[in-house]
Amino acid sequence: MDHDEYLYMGNSTSSKIERIGKMILKFTSGKEMPLNNIIYVSNISKNLISSSILSKKGFKMTFESNKCVPTKGGLYVGKSHIVDGLFKPNVAVVGNKFKFLYPKIIMNNNNPFA
Repeated sequence: MDHDEYLYMGNSTSSKIERIGKMILKFTSGKEMPLNNIIYVSNISKNLISSSILSKKGFKMTFESNKCVPTKGGLYVGKSHIVDGLFKPNVAVVGNKFKFLYPKIIMNNNNPFA
């Protein structure tokens, strides 16, 4: 990034955006959800995905029985369950030390967008 950019949050604070990149969420269902324009801010402890942006990209989000089920074009993608008040997708990240994780940015030599 050529200049400093900040993410402004609902609690009236801001954090420096360190990187912007892409990742693929790999659900335990075997389906993949590509995500673009991922904003990496090191001092935020939760990874958030905007359901309104997913909706604009053609995903349908069904919320029922403490689950969120995204579909695209009528096809099942995966599901999320409520944990600590947030929907956490069931994703499987394949790698040397990753098996089942909540969404995390896939790291390459400690640089999430290398």
